[in-house]
Amino acid sequence: MLSSYHIYNSKETPIINWPCMFKLEGDNELLYVDTKQAFTLQYTDLILTEGDCLIDSMGQSFSVTNGSVTGCSEIDNSITNSLTINNVNLIKQTRIFTVEEVTHLIRAHEFSKAELCLTKIHFLNIRDAINSLCIDNKEI
Repeated sequence: MLSSYHIYNSKETPIINWPCMFKLEGDNELLYVDTKQAFTLQYTDLILTEGDCLIDSMGQSFSVTNGSVTGCSEIDNSITNSLTINNVNLIKQTRIFTVEEVTHLIRAHEFSKAELCLTKIHFLNIRDAINSLCIDNKEI
């Protein structure tokens, strides 16, 4: 069952459906994030860039910026459909990733590690695709 984190504002209710994957701009590495608490503990201290994004289990994408670096901590959440977790701003984007697009990202991630046959990587849904990263992290 997916867990969701709700932030209420006057324009829309952004919901993050956990687990998620963190896609850092310019890198094929994907980071698995299973809960809001894990995000808070593991990823809020990253140096973030404008192209970084969080992709949730429903394919929703959120641009990710560090409030202390970009000044985004002063964003009006009621206008931008954003939420903030420990000084990291997550701004809901209109792009919704498909299972095929997420699979492509995971194949690129696995290709950079050269450990799996890429043609064997297939998923029925985005949640299963993201959860495969959890299995990957446990083997390390």
